[in-house]
Amino acid sequence: MTAAGSGESDAATKGGTGDRTAAGSGDGAIETTPKTGGVGTGGATTTHAVGTSGDSGGGDGGGGDADANARKLPPYKRGNALAMLEGFCRIPIDAAKPDPKLGKPVVDWGTVVRREIVKATIGGREQTMLLYEVKGQRGTYRFSGDTWWDTVGVLDVAPGGMVALCQDAILDMYKLPDPWKGPLGRMEAVLPISRAPRTNELAKLDPVHVSDIALRRDGDAGRLTLPEGRRLLVRAKVEAADGKRWDMSRWWLEVPSGVPGAKLVAPGKRLWFVLEDPKLEEQPDGSKARLVVRAAAVVDDLFP
Repeated sequence: MTAAGSGESDAATKGGTGDRTAAGSGDGAIETTPKTGGVGTGGATTTHAVGTSGDSGGGDGGGGDADANARKLPPYKRGNALAMLEGFCRIPIDAAKPDPKLGKPVVDWGTVVRREIVKATIGGREQTMLLYEVKGQRGTYRFSGDTWWDTVGVLDVAPGGMVALCQDAILDMYKLPDPWKGPLGRMEAVLPISRAPRTNELAKLDPVHVSDIALRRDGDAGRLTLPEGRRLLVRAKVEAADGKRWDMSRWWLEVPSGVPGAKLVAPGKRLWFVLEDPKLEEQPDGSKARLVVRAAAVVDDLFP
């Protein structure tokens, strides 16, 4: 199956908890860089060049000219890419068979099998593009690696390297060289990884991914809209200790001492949590009820 025809085109907001502001909220928000150019933008920026480390930039696909190969590219901000992946996409425990309750777009992961700098045409205008092909668990994805040049940078993963990614829509608007003919996926996020995500370690807990925004929203509103009867997978920042609990900004976390990864929890750290038993706790002074949840597992890096 080719992912460019998989129909995973719903906006992240349709996933139930995928608020579009998630990646830009609080600490760890997306950093922006001046729009000084990059592949496909007609400009030139700093640090490193793509297409010079053994990929097929000089093939018959129409790319690989000396000017394109020498073009300097902005560095890829992995933290920004992770914030986009976590905030705009739904993360499955099993990428090959995602939980249908996740909503879309759903993260997949796989290996880069091809990348090439090519000349594309849109509306009669020629444009340089850095194209990638990735073999994922659910399908094959073809996309431009310079989509986020001004906020994340230009993707630089050689063939054989791995990425986690999620596709939001299919675009058939470019005239591409013969080896790349066909539609391209519009990606919400692409994250370079060194190995398979650690979601398999959480399989027995069977959590469903939601955004931290969803917990803060419920905590602020004093009502529960979270998925019922399910553990939750959330990436969130620990604000401060609050007695035997942790202040998570509008919700509170209990971490039993025997929970896997409990010792990772500390103020200022942004971690992955499997949460259970959400409840609204009435306050003795009559103030707004607090949203309190209990950790079932804590992971530092889900996408190493």
